[in-house]
Amino acid sequence: MNRYCWIYISAIAVFTLLSCKEDQPRPKDSGSLDSSQNEIDPFTDTLFLDSLLNKLLDLQNKVVAAPKKTETMKRLIASSHDTIAACMYIVGEAVSIPDSTGEINPVKAKRFAKVSAEHWALMVKSWINGTKIPYGTVIQGKVLYCRELLERRKEDTLVVLYMVPVGSAVVK
Repeated sequence: MNRYCWIYISAIAVFTLLSCKEDQPRPKDSGSLDSSQNEIDPFTDTLFLDSLLNKLLDLQNKVVAAPKKTETMKRLIASSHDTIAACMYIVGEAVSIPDSTGEINPVKAKRFAKVSAEHWALMVKSWINGTKIPYGTVIQGKVLYCRELLERRKEDTLVVLYMVPVGSAVVK
C-alpha cells in the first residue's frame, strides 16, 4: 500500500475512536443523587433475597401441605419463574440431623438442601412445560447448573435460595 492509503486509514481509525468516545459510559460522581443509584441489584441485595427466600419457602410449604391444589403451584411458578432472565428461583431446605457423635455436619445439610432445590426445580420446570404433576410424584431429570444466592439457618433447619437457569433443568 502506498503512503496516502495508510494516512487515510489512520485518519478513519482516529475519527472512529473519537466518535465512539461519546458513547462510552462515564464514571458516576459518588456525591451525586442520581436516581440510578437507588436501583436494586437482586444478586447482592440481601434484603430483597431474604424476602424472596421467605416468600418462596412459604409457597413451597403450601404446595407440600396441599399437593393437589393447582392454584398454589401456579402462584409458586409465578413467583419463582423469571421469564426475562430465563431462570427459576428455588429454595432448598434441609433439617440438620446429628450424626452418631452428636455433631451436625454442615456439608451434608448443604448437600441435602441442594438436592431438595433440584427436585423443586424439576417440578417447576415440568409445570412450565405443561406437565402438571402434583408434588410428591416421582420425577426424573437433572439440574445441570444452579447458583447459590442466599443461605439462612433457622435453629436446626438450613434454607438456601438458588437461581436455576430454565435450560439447565432437564426433565426426563
